[in-house]
Amino acid sequence: MMPLRLLVFIAALAIVLVFIGFNFDNRCDISLLFVTFRSVPIVLTMLSAYILGLLSALVLAVRRKVRKPSVGGSAAVAADPQAGSARQANSTKRAKSSRQRI
Repeated sequence: MMPLRLLVFIAALAIVLVFIGFNFDNRCDISLLFVTFRSVPIVLTMLSAYILGLLSALVLAVRRKVRKPSVGGSAAVAADPQAGSARQANSTKRAKSSRQRI
């Protein structure tokens, strides 16, 4: 499976390099509020947009892994107050049984 992935990656990289080669002379102006960058290659514009998108997706992915998912949420505890205490009792039982196994 790995050689197939490697071949697909090499093919995609070759396509990107061909695209860069054909569009290297195309240029554009980029205006950021008060500053205007003149004759910036299109390839750099697209590459920077890709990197910014990649970084924003990475930040969102890391934030989701850091948060712990709630098991039932506050609505379940508000509807049945004893459910929260039962859940807490179950977690202490699990903790005690895991200590006994060690």
